[in-house]
Amino acid sequence: MSHTATGTATGVEMPVGANLNGLLNLTGTTHTNPGTYNDTWTFAGNTNYNMASGSITDQINSGSVAGMINYAIITKPVPGVTMSGAGTIPVTGTTDAAGNYLLNNFGAGAYTVTPSKPTQGCSPVNVTNGIFSDDASHVARYVTGMEVFEPEQIQAGTVNGLGLPISSFDAALIAQKVVGICGNGGNRSGQWVFVPGFRSYGSVIGNLMGENYLALMRGDVDGDWSPTGPNRPERPQSAEDIKNAIHMTVAGGRTDRGTTLTVPVKIDNLRGAPVEAYQFDIAYDPRVVTPDAIAADVTGTLSANMSVVYNIVEPGLLKVAVYGAYPASGDGVYVNLRFVATGRSGSRSALHVDNFFVGNGTAVTYTYDGEIVVNGSLIGTSSGQTNAE
Repeated sequence: MSHTATGTATGVEMPVGANLNGLLNLTGTTHTNPGTYNDTWTFAGNTNYNMASGSITDQINSGSVAGMINYAIITKPVPGVTMSGAGTIPVTGTTDAAGNYLLNNFGAGAYTVTPSKPTQGCSPVNVTNGIFSDDASHVARYVTGMEVFEPEQIQAGTVNGLGLPISSFDAALIAQKVVGICGNGGNRSGQWVFVPGFRSYGSVIGNLMGENYLALMRGDVDGDWSPTGPNRPERPQSAEDIKNAIHMTVAGGRTDRGTTLTVPVKIDNLRGAPVEAYQFDIAYDPRVVTPDAIAADVTGTLSANMSVVYNIVEPGLLKVAVYGAYPASGDGVYVNLRFVATGRSGSRSALHVDNFFVGNGTAVTYTYDGEIVVNGSLIGTSSGQTNAE
């Protein structure tokens, strides 16, 4: 919409001055976009009045749109959301730490404002914030009638991109995302959804307040996403804190080159707490060992009624997630890992545990690494370094 300055011209006749508006020309003050303009007006004059002109400063003020974005499942602000306004003059803004946004400097005409936020990373970047193997367990319990979901949780749990209703397939896709697999079934875990998805305005005039949105991240069905970043308890340091933590112990052993070694993984110090889900990473030396074709198995363990998903993200890094509708319990072996010895005789590889989470990741944990040694005498060593094929 264009805007033109207004004015009047009045003669000096007495007692009533003549209306000279028809001689006043303000067409040079016509503008569409907000801003400050230095323009010129003209007066045509007639037999009684001289021609004249002068300068005028015009300012066109645009309206504004303001609101906030909250997380839908558990109320909390959502910072870092890009608010894009498509119209004659594109406008953009970002929600602050409190979830608030303000858009201004709109042009004339219609606008559509759309919120967006980058998808939480998968492989090769896998960010642990809000999506845990525990979310897969929640979905498994929901589809078996053991848990009730709110509509927002159903939307968050429906991560398949195939148009299918929520099912155990979605539980598997969430667990796959946890270990860095995001390409199957159009897996949408980590994608953001906003309600409404956009807002349309015929024009933005005045200050529009309270234009609020709700947000959720697909895959986070229990709403434990944190607006301050990945939420991970710090590794305990004191003897007392270690004593009270949940422990994971990775065994080790010796084996001949070319053979497979089964490595039990124990979880203990649970103190009666159920294990609804868990996940962890194993860093190993790919010159010495390689995960077997079946790298992780829960058969015969305390997790026997649960499902396991694993992924070799890159040589040297194995990610494992275990979930299910029915929790495990008790201290003991929860999963068996399998590695094939590929290094030279005498070479060894640490099995370093990282990112061990139980349930939704808030429990304090402590881990003990394992080691695999290839049988035989070490060949080709120098200065204490091991050479592995």
